[in-house]
Amino acid sequence: MNIRTRAAAFTLAVCATPAFADLTADDVLSAMTTQLSAFDLLDVSVQGKTRDGDTLSIARISATADIDGAPMTLSFGPMAYQELNDGSVAILYREPLRTRLITVDGDSPVEVTVDLNMTDASHIATGSPDRIRYAFSASAMQLNNLVIETDESLKPELDANITGISSIVETATGDTFSQMVDYSLDALTVDFKFDEPDLDTTAHIKFAMADVGVDYEIEFTLETLMTSVAQALRDGNRLSLTMTTGEYIQDMRIDTPSEQSVMASRTDGSNMTLNIDQHGLFYEAGYDGSYAEVSGQNMPFGTFTYALGETEIGLAFPLLPSDEPQPFALRTSILGMSVGDDIWNLFDAAGQLPRDPLNFVIDLEGTTRVTEDFLK
Repeated sequence: MNIRTRAAAFTLAVCATPAFADLTADDVLSAMTTQLSAFDLLDVSVQGKTRDGDTLSIARISATADIDGAPMTLSFGPMAYQELNDGSVAILYREPLRTRLITVDGDSPVEVTVDLNMTDASHIATGSPDRIRYAFSASAMQLNNLVIETDESLKPELDANITGISSIVETATGDTFSQMVDYSLDALTVDFKFDEPDLDTTAHIKFAMADVGVDYEIEFTLETLMTSVAQALRDGNRLSLTMTTGEYIQDMRIDTPSEQSVMASRTDGSNMTLNIDQHGLFYEAGYDGSYAEVSGQNMPFGTFTYALGETEIGLAFPLLPSDEPQPFALRTSILGMSVGDDIWNLFDAAGQLPRDPLNFVIDLEGTTRVTEDFLK
């Protein structure tokens, strides 16, 4: 994995990282480190812990793992946990909340840092130690001050903004872990640019997304899940996820000494549902409409454009072996598909073929017999 891929994955992971809390300041660290450790799969430590009355402060929390032979440490802080008179706990974020990733790229050390600032943030935990409800809201969040220290001569610039954030997270622990999440945001914008002077190359990526909603429920017994995924599903372990978005716009430009490449796309809205349980896998996604354009001086066909109307993708398939036939379904529906004249002219320069939008539909249903446990 090269440094640019790691940096992009790191940035997205920071955007998606949930916050944790508990009902007492001391217990909150135990709950946080347990969940951050992925239930002892990562090595988690706390640095700079101090107590001042009802408030427990920490300088940072670090999680370390070995990924494909490369050591990697992710840390973030500072934070504080304040015990309130009503028995709840307020999680306080000291600005900027700095996240740092330390790893290696081959034999070269790599360090990535980025700052998170929040406006009007409120994060309150209520409930009981074995069943906690977290309520979080913020009018705005901003990621910036991205720094990548490596042997490569990258000069990144990041400006990411999220507005209208609201989430409810309910977590229950014990022999079975369960979590329910209801998350929404009004808008997300990202402006990411980096220069690579050694190659005289500049990349500029911008995207914006509106009206995002995410709901998911997960329930699992870790011991059974680590032993047998199939048995875990039989025992009732499950995952349910739904996501909706409004308009999504992306623009990417790459400048080199020989050309400028541009890719722009837009999706009017989307929805997605994923369920995994003892009945099998169910996946469904839909897009209200999309458009894309790709251009570059060295492209043989000039500018490539395409447009799609409503698009649906669906799949239902059994996951557990059974002697009895089990239902499956596959559906793909693409309505109003069209491509630009530059593509048509490659094989129909005279314009003799009709260039009306096409509709493409596959709708299959049937039964199948799963004879092997392919989840081993």
